[in-house]
Amino acid sequence: ESDAGKIIEAIRLHLPACKVVLTLGEKGCCYFDQNTVIKQNAFSVEPVDTTAAGDTFIGYFVAGIVHGIPLKENLLRSCAASALCVMKPGASSAIPTASEVKKAVSKLKERITDPFAERLEAYCRQHTADGNLGAFAAELNYSFQYISKKPRQITGTSFVSYLQQYRLERAAHLLEKTDLSVEEIIRQCGYTNSGYFRKLFEKKYGCRPLHYRKRGD
Repeated sequence: ESDAGKIIEAIRLHLPACKVVLTLGEKGCCYFDQNTVIKQNAFSVEPVDTTAAGDTFIGYFVAGIVHGIPLKENLLRSCAASALCVMKPGASSAIPTASEVKKAVSKLKERITDPFAERLEAYCRQHTADGNLGAFAAELNYSFQYISKKPRQITGTSFVSYLQQYRLERAAHLLEKTDLSVEEIIRQCGYTNSGYFRKLFEKKYGCRPLHYRKRGD
């Protein structure tokens, strides 16, 4: 949020005539010009593949401008389209239709930006391999009982599920961006049972780890 504020200030100062849409990942997006700022939260979904998320957002937003959709509604629809997109594997095949977006807008739950969610994400990033609920509670100096409930209240999923999804996304990133062996990636992501990891990965991404890596070749 603070970086977004600095970007808005800088563009307003140096390019006062610009109208800008700024995407903020899991924090959503905002539109701004010299006189207006309109923010839209992201939607809370279980991501499967983020390949075409940005393209989907931009495509829907431009289409909204062409059809004269008011800015606030346009941002809402574009964020919803992007959220639906990341719930499916693939690129163009994952982009939702306009009717799918229209149906989903009223059902999707907006992600609430919260300092706790940021701490949770940071903890999972720093402790991908060895993270656990007890250690997270101790790091924040909260009781185990409080911490066991808080992640679901904020993110809609349990700590264990959140960490698991983070590990799988980290594994997918390493498969795409590095030459590490699958076994080493499994180790770095905190799994001791290779078969269990492969089963989880295939369920999330629709293919085995090596096939996922070859997809980008």
